[in-house]
Amino acid sequence: MKRRAPAAAVLLALGVAPALAGCGGDGGDGDRTVPRAQLIAKADARCQRDRARISALPTPKFDPTNPTAGQLPEAATYISKVRAVNVAGLSYVRGLGRPDSRTKTYEAALDAADELNASLKAAEEAAQARDVPLFKAALETLQENEGERHAKAFGFRFCAQG
Repeated sequence: MKRRAPAAAVLLALGVAPALAGCGGDGGDGDRTVPRAQLIAKADARCQRDRARISALPTPKFDPTNPTAGQLPEAATYISKVRAVNVAGLSYVRGLGRPDSRTKTYEAALDAADELNASLKAAEEAAQARDVPLFKAALETLQENEGERHAKAFGFRFCAQG
């Protein structure tokens, strides 16, 4: 059974969305194998910093489950900033290397992070277009993301907080 976030929390907490999507920075050699504990420590340290960066962003002041078209540009601006951190973060995590164990769980977490970033992009584009139904649909997809579960199963701490 999928765990769903409260709808109102989705938009306001996009930056602390499930899985690895919130880690950011410059990566290393993504083709090398590294100890799982080392990968977790480096990724979680970065996620912790990026969560603080995103938490400092001013959040839209409306209920994302019932927005008006006029409120959506504010959401688009916020999502754009969050998504920039998320995209860079996923690149950073991939650049750390491949874990020496639990690779399937790790790949599932990365796949979920890719899906999360795609949903963020869809929400941003819908907000830019002031398309309320499409925006709500993108939020629904964000709520259904399984990244947090996969990240926790791999062993991430900060990169698994949603």
